[in-house]
Amino acid sequence: MYIMCENRQYIRTETCPAGLHFNPTLSVCDSPDQAECLDFVCRNNPEGNQVTLESQNSCQLYFICIGNITVERRCAPGTIYEAENGWCVVDDAENPCERERLPAPPESVILQCTGENELDKIPHPTMCDVYYRCINGNLWVRQCPPGLLFDPDREQCNLADMVSCVEAQQSVKYKQ
Repeated sequence: MYIMCENRQYIRTETCPAGLHFNPTLSVCDSPDQAECLDFVCRNNPEGNQVTLESQNSCQLYFICIGNITVERRCAPGTIYEAENGWCVVDDAENPCERERLPAPPESVILQCTGENELDKIPHPTMCDVYYRCINGNLWVRQCPPGLLFDPDREQCNLADMVSCVEAQQSVKYKQ
């Protein structure tokens, strides 16, 4: 269960589908290991052992596990966490961050975000795991975590076998 807010105002309470947890980094329902709940990230790390883990959702986030205690850290603006070296590096062509780069909205989606349909979630026409949030007439691209697809009926990411979506070259067809 999580609370939907806009401009620091309560909108409604939402519930993730069974087996999923809310992922605050991506603002979607996700599998527990990808949701990166702080008590879940380091759950299997042995007592007395310290490791550093990259975030699966954000190139700027990483976690320090001290035993099973999780400490979340964020790289400085303009830098990304590089797991190979274990520190933050400049985000450039030599060190590209692929986890956050998503397609720009096609014109068919842009036309649906009029400013009158606030908080709408619009599916991408050809990618079943991508959708757009329409906020104040602006589109914000979002991608469901691996193994999940956007469920237009629930307006949230859901387990792939619970969503009827067929990816196509030109358009996505949601089965009735």
